[in-house]
Amino acid sequence: EAAARTYSIEDVVLPLPGTKVVMPQNELAEVYTELLARQRLEPASFHHKVKEMVMPGAYRRLVQRPRDLSWQYFRYTDP
Repeated sequence: EAAARTYSIEDVVLPLPGTKVVMPQNELAEVYTELLARQRLEPASFHHKVKEMVMPGAYRRLVQRPRDLSWQYFRYTDP
């Protein structure tokens, strides 16, 4: 309950598999392993002898709140 007040949905990140990503130790890791296996890949697949071919991975936010957002309305007149 105390952690729920500390963190919000905007703090949740999803890992994009790669050599520098620490995969979670929960059910999500099983899902990622299964999805990689469907593509005939495994976590070790992202390592490569050629530096330019290494896939480091990344973390992506599950939810991103827009900031400094602006918009305009345009009327479409072409039938």
